[in-house]
Amino acid sequence: MTKISTYTLDEKITALDKWIGSDVNQQNRTKNFTPKKLAEYFNENQVINIGVPLQYKYYTLDPLEARPNGTLTFIPERGATVNFSSISTFILSKYTMKQNIVSDFLDFLNKCEVLIFKSSDINSFGFYKISDIVIYDEEPNFFTVTVDYKTGHGFMEEDEDYMISLVSLDSAVDKTFVFTQDTPANPWIINHNLDKFPSVTMVLSTGQVGMADVNYIDENNLTITFSGDESGKAYMN
Repeated sequence: MTKISTYTLDEKITALDKWIGSDVNQQNRTKNFTPKKLAEYFNENQVINIGVPLQYKYYTLDPLEARPNGTLTFIPERGATVNFSSISTFILSKYTMKQNIVSDFLDFLNKCEVLIFKSSDINSFGFYKISDIVIYDEEPNFFTVTVDYKTGHGFMEEDEDYMISLVSLDSAVDKTFVFTQDTPANPWIINHNLDKFPSVTMVLSTGQVGMADVNYIDENNLTITFSGDESGKAYMN
């Protein structure tokens, strides 16, 4: 047999290159192996430590079938494909595909921003803020996860693997906003993007603490109405 040192070194690895090894499941028979198949094995089994992301399989259940560990599912069933933009709640196993228990980490993700993306194609993703994570009462090994969709692209596909990755802790930390009204006006129209209904304190240009009516339009917008035109600042937290 030719010595390995005499072979040319391949400087460009491609998915369908081959090398020789032994198959332990078939009495150590000699077989060819490809980088493509090895990568699929690593991805499916999370053999390599890839840090924070958690790996799950999007799974649809047959009638009366038990919900498997390591899965992301829906109640009711959503079908073979689900647009990321249509997802507001899902059921998540406390076990990852690697069968690691991640209950404490899932609890930590509550109120945070996360990315859910296809393991084999990061261009297929959804970006969400988690608004609630609670144990699913009927199956204590699973959590009900409620999310607010921010942006994304594509859809979730049945039996494909998906990663859940922490993006930002900012949404888990109490935030503040200061609004400045330089020109006297009534009302003040404020877009604060705090994702909550904040407490509001007004300090008018006269130095007085303003008395006014605060009208909450939604979690990111409000108006402040005075008895007449005013300028100053509004502090929200």
